[in-house]
Amino acid sequence: MKLRNYQQAAVDAVYDHLRNRDDNPVAVLPTGAGKSLVLAKIASDAVGQWNGRVLILAHVKELLEQNADKVRRLCPDKVLNLAEVPVHVAIDMEPEAV
Repeated sequence: MKLRNYQQAAVDAVYDHLRNRDDNPVAVLPTGAGKSLVLAKIASDAVGQWNGRVLILAHVKELLEQNADKVRRLCPDKVLNLAEVPVHVAIDMEPEAV
């Protein structure tokens, strides 16, 4: 699976950011531009080139499945575990006392 030029540019920009800065990169692409494939390429490189591990989090199961599909296509020989953790969290915050 080959990245389009703008997708590869996004990957390159993330790596450039990591090499030259001390904060966290953010890649922004419009709807339908292939963010999952960009994420999969970065994950593939992390595992394949640098022997790393990757954790991908998403707020909905469909995004996890979409990202998992792209990672499987780029890394068919790597182990991929997909887990869904139901989140039922209530946060009760009180205003500070005046």
